[in-house]
Amino acid sequence: MPQEEVDANPSLAEAPERFVDEKVIAELLHVSTGYLANLRYRGGGPKYYSLGSKPGRGRCIRYKVSDALVWAESRTATSTSEYGPAT
Repeated sequence: MPQEEVDANPSLAEAPERFVDEKVIAELLHVSTGYLANLRYRGGGPKYYSLGSKPGRGRCIRYKVSDALVWAESRTATSTSEYGPAT
């Protein structure tokens, strides 16, 4: 569970609103940075902030720990049928 890992990491637990890079969020959520990039492209992932010179095209992508945890909790399911048929 991501919240347990946040609690175990004092630097994340003390500042859930702090901006962190995608490597930290990927590690927290046990996903790859490529998966996060794909979610940014397709939509549906955790909220992120593009802090580059051109919105949406910057290379400085940051997340808030609290936003990633909210997103992870929204993905909770009790069975695979909750997602509906594959499209």
